[in-house]
Amino acid sequence: MDRKLFIGVDPAFRRNGFAAAIIDGDTLQTKRFVDLIDFVFFVVSLHNMNADVVFCIENANEQNVTFSRAWAQSAAKHARLSRNVGANQAVSELACSAIKRLFGESRLISISPKGKGQKISEEYLKLILKSMNIKLCKSRSLSQDEIDAAKLAIFAKNRAWAQKS
Repeated sequence: MDRKLFIGVDPAFRRNGFAAAIIDGDTLQTKRFVDLIDFVFFVVSLHNMNADVVFCIENANEQNVTFSRAWAQSAAKHARLSRNVGANQAVSELACSAIKRLFGESRLISISPKGKGQKISEEYLKLILKSMNIKLCKSRSLSQDEIDAAKLAIFAKNRAWAQKS
């Protein structure tokens, strides 16, 4: 592979899997993974191709907090929320471990949810991509997970550029 790929990953333990965004040259495309195993197979395939990759992953384990807007809800809802957060923390940490094992720590930017910053809209993402001369390869609207993953891919590209300077 000739050029560097910048991959943002927003891992989660959900029925619909989780999202990644890949900047390859002047294009950004999104990808959905069914589960963590699907993602690990993807990482292994990149490794087998000797791809030059920088990953940026939102690692929920770096911010050991249960997020809730309604703490006054029932104990059962709070317990379920805590289990979901724990599952997401585990998936995040395992995704990071797979990358470290195959590519080394220098190819991984692990960022807390707080470090990722506030949510952005698809329109705002498109403006950022336009300013970077990057085309979005999608014909449909993006999910919030895909937008978050794209934000992380941009972060990886900017961090790599800053380290090069």
